[in-house]
Amino acid sequence: MILIHIFIELIKCLKRREKIMLCFDEQTNNQNRKQLDLLVKYWCYNEDLVVTRYYQSILLGHATTIILYMHI
Repeated sequence: MILIHIFIELIKCLKRREKIMLCFDEQTNNQNRKQLDLLVKYWCYNEDLVVTRYYQSILLGHATTIILYMHI
């Protein structure tokens, strides 16, 4: 329940921004599968700094651009 609230607050905050940056980090996890972690960065006017927040992880096999597009 707390995670849903945090996610909803993140989406609300991102909708108020004109510009955001989507960052990604691809790595191999413990099960030897490719994992793509997505992060967002934006300027927070309340805190007067750049904020980085985790968005989601996608487990990849041999992912095509269509598979990535559907998950992001």
